[in-house]
Amino acid sequence: MPIQQPSEQNVVTIIQARMGSTRFPGKVLADLQGRPVLDWVVEAVKRVDGVDEIVVATTTNSEDQVIEEWCLSEGVSCFRGEPLDVLKRYADCAREYEATHVVRITADCPLLSPSTASKVLSEGLRLGADYFALSGGFPDGFDCEGFRAEALFRADSGATLPSDREHVTPYMKKNPSLFRFAGVELWRGLGALRVTIDEPADLFFLRSVLENLPPHGDRPSTDSVLGVLKSREDLRALVAHIPRNEGYARSLKSDGEALESGSTTTSGVG
Repeated sequence: MPIQQPSEQNVVTIIQARMGSTRFPGKVLADLQGRPVLDWVVEAVKRVDGVDEIVVATTTNSEDQVIEEWCLSEGVSCFRGEPLDVLKRYADCAREYEATHVVRITADCPLLSPSTASKVLSEGLRLGADYFALSGGFPDGFDCEGFRAEALFRADSGATLPSDREHVTPYMKKNPSLFRFAGVELWRGLGALRVTIDEPADLFFLRSVLENLPPHGDRPSTDSVLGVLKSREDLRALVAHIPRNEGYARSLKSDGEALESGSTTTSGVG
């Protein structure tokens, strides 16, 4: 059951996770140095300042029962919702947990920087933004963004394109007259670096990165991770062939098909 918050502000981090990835099925529970990838993500979010509740939002598909079971075993809240319409899944989860603000995290970013997410959240709250996100040239896998729950509900009501519904926030980005945006730029020139998991090669790469770090306990520092990424061209070459935001590009093709058919609701995305 959702935890009732005593204060008016209730910041809920929602981690989207599913087993049915097109390019790498089961990646969120794949082993990374003896721990599931999802465990790395949850552990990072626990270190983000200002978060009141953490929820893993998975789907109602039977294959995702294993995610709910993992959450139960680890004492992590789990919400099960729309398999294909991720925007609706977020909106339904935010309502269930009575969120005033939501931090959106994806379960394929095990080296997410807690300090980065803390700064993004703090700045978004300070400015009273509808939508706030890390901006600039940051590594793929450090992504974090958030929004007021009220803005999320408006996006859920207004968005119709498949790409807007699969990726949750494009509708907010494309409508600056409707949503006040705050970008937080912490890095420049690091956009070619990659610490996310889209394909099996990414997992092999991250294992190699972690093996080349000094002893780090539960979590390596962001600076040490960046140090390896910048200095080891041989490691970077392992994933150099994987384009950034390939999933979103694929969704844009679905937009074209939907517009041609006259249907702009989500279809086959998730």
